Amino acid sequence: MNGKRYLKIILILGLLAFATYSHSQELITNGSFEDWSNGVPTGWLKESGVNLSQATNPVYHGNYSIALQATGTTNAGVYQDVSVTPGVSYTFKVALFAVNDTGDKGIGFLISWYTSGNSFISSTAVKYANVLNSWVVNSIVADAPSNAAYARLRIRCYADNVLGGYADKASFYRTDSPPQGTPPSFTSIVRSPEYPEPNQPFNVVATVSDPDNDIVACSLYYSLNFGSFRGIGPDSSRNNSYYFGIPGQNSGFFVRYYLLAEDQYHTVFSDTFGFQVGGFSFSVYFENDNLLEKLGEFIHGATYSLDCCYYEIFNSTIVDSLIAAKGRGVRIRIITDSTYYNEAGVQRLISNGIPVIHEGVGTNSTDHIMHNKFIVRDFGDSDPSNDFVWTGSFNAGDYLHVDNVVTIRSTELADAYTKEFNQMWGGSSMSPDTLASRTGTRKSDVLSKHIFISGSDTIWLYFSPQDNPIQYVCNFAAKARSSISYLIYSFTRYDLRDTLISLHNRGIAVRGVHEDNAGINPVFSDLQNAGIEVYWANISSPYNLLHAKVMIVDTAYVITGSMNWSNNGTSYNDEGLLIIRNSSVARLYWDWFKAHFIEAGGYLRVKDAGTGEGVVTKTILFYDNVKFPVGNLVIFDASGKEVKKVGSEKYWDGKDSQGRLVKPGIYFVRDEKGNLTGRLIKIK
Repeated sequence: MNGKRYLKIILILGLLAFATYSHSQELITNGSFEDWSNGVPTGWLKESGVNLSQATNPVYHGNYSIALQATGTTNAGVYQDVSVTPGVSYTFKVALFAVNDTGDKGIGFLISWYTSGNSFISSTAVKYANVLNSWVVNSIVADAPSNAAYARLRIRCYADNVLGGYADKASFYRTDSPPQGTPPSFTSIVRSPEYPEPNQPFNVVATVSDPDNDIVACSLYYSLNFGSFRGIGPDSSRNNSYYFGIPGQNSGFFVRYYLLAEDQYHTVFSDTFGFQVGGFSFSVYFENDNLLEKLGEFIHGATYSLDCCYYEIFNSTIVDSLIAAKGRGVRIRIITDSTYYNEAGVQRLISNGIPVIHEGVGTNSTDHIMHNKFIVRDFGDSDPSNDFVWTGSFNAGDYLHVDNVVTIRSTELADAYTKEFNQMWGGSSMSPDTLASRTGTRKSDVLSKHIFISGSDTIWLYFSPQDNPIQYVCNFAAKARSSISYLIYSFTRYDLRDTLISLHNRGIAVRGVHEDNAGINPVFSDLQNAGIEVYWANISSPYNLLHAKVMIVDTAYVITGSMNWSNNGTSYNDEGLLIIRNSSVARLYWDWFKAHFIEAGGYLRVKDAGTGEGVVTKTILFYDNVKFPVGNLVIFDASGKEVKKVGSEKYWDGKDSQGRLVKPGIYFVRDEKGNLTGRLIKIK
């Protein structure tokens, strides 16, 4: 033989030997239990105390699995001895299907180590099936002891006198060089319908990519209301797409699920997905809805917990409601502002055993304001359907202002607000940790996400100062296609001013009402000089101030919360900013804005008021009464019937000639000569 050729063959053989060594071999014989002889799978040995059978259903891989049924109360099963190298790490992986008991019973597997003289050294902990009636793949990773010669690989039944379950696709290999091949991956996971209605079944379709074309299983695991996950197999599969059916659930249930895909040597998991059946549930309230009463009702509805992060929370009615809730066993935690900590109402809460802290505790700075106004109700119990958030601009103090509130049922949103609360509280326990508490500029962004979606509704949530929320007000305003309408207590940010002027110059209708709380306001003057319709608020008793912080974009998005559009609001104070995309919510806020815009002196054409097209008479929206520039007018309803003659008083109180309140709707105004001079819309 030619010497060079001989050397080349030796080198090739050496490389092949090295490749074989470095690419780990499967060390188990007949790991899929396909081959049987005399009632026992080939390569395996049977222990006493168990009956074995070659099962065709359920099967994880191939045509057969092994069923293990206990004949007594002794743990027993099958085993196989495999030579090992001392000190090397090995992985023992088995697919299990438990049918009796879960957790620490049913079926499991372990590794026992032995010396060359067959002396027992030690065993690993047993790895049990942790899901009932579904295939679960588990692994044990362990180092062979320094004196080990072989591993005894045991698969055992841990049920008493019954079928414990099934095993399939057992694998044993060196951990440092697992079997070769490309793991599968999920290329798409689609839920249909994406947001099921209550009690409506839904499907999940998972498409798996596997270059090696050796997928053996795809499973889905789902959980209801944060309970344990239950595994199910696909209803059908086609071209590496797997179809899973999940039964409909009650409104408010929170569903989580993830998927698992297996090939011969790899196990991959998808992300965990979650949604709440029935989606968001909104309620919107304004000052005329008696917000103190609404807040009392909201507190009265609590059955488990109330986390209150509130600038002012000392009104006697609200304090009584909180004390009564504590008497019902509701867990209550309160964070307020240091300015109001010594109020009699707050001290009464404390004396009744309700823990209260303010933003100045521990090492926190007190040079900012804890200005939040949110409450999380009943988050953390076993019922996601009662998880609510209350937020807006309304304070629970002793003065009434023009304010707004929105309540939202959403487990995910309640979780996000709770995370913010807990970082200010210093933890999740009932007792605050003043050393761990973080407020103001000491806070960090503790949310894993800021966008929450359900069906066609979307909510964006940001907190000050860590998120600098004014940037999102500017960003959403800049997306306007038709209109910007706002009511604001304090507006001093030049970046938002510039955004609104730019929109106005592009032909977007920009209208705003400001509270006159600063004497000279450069932003107001700049907007007015740019030709934007801005007005100082005209607030009637019993309300004191325009306290809202609301913007409506295109009658589609609502921006609300506690944050004023100021440097302190976005950069220093503890604040919340909520952006809602929901057409019904936006319409309610738009109607509310129109009433205050007209009350402040603004005018809307009829089409802007939402009552029709092409009518050029001015339209006024009102709640209780409406003022006129002249007297001697006559009010008619939409049918042309006279409702009331208005004399020299120059206003209409919304009553007919008999002193009865008229119904909400459209009314017309004519002068003493019969000329049509305006149109009225009575909102309530």
